[in-house]
Amino acid sequence: MISSLRPSAIIRRRAGENGLLGPSTFWSLVTVGLWVHRFLSKKGKGVPEVVDVSKLGAGRNLEITTISPMTRRRRRALAKEGIRVPSLNEHRVLAQIWADRKVAQR
Repeated sequence: MISSLRPSAIIRRRAGENGLLGPSTFWSLVTVGLWVHRFLSKKGKGVPEVVDVSKLGAGRNLEITTISPMTRRRRRALAKEGIRVPSLNEHRVLAQIWADRKVAQR
């Protein structure tokens, strides 16, 4: 389906036109609600955060991001299969061990 014809896109466009640019209080509230929903859903899902962006040369960039946290659904599925999910501290320890080994290999 064309993205501009999706119901959510139509509602978002109509809310912006009639609410922020028009006189309708209802559509203004809808616009604010949509913005809050989008903000909270991005923050709640653990979208990878961009830590640094470096220019490497003409048309080449290096973007360093964090890893998305594991969702509750994924943790439950792993637990159901009998796989133990390491805690954040265990991840940090494992990452430090890995980094130390890589440095030692140089």
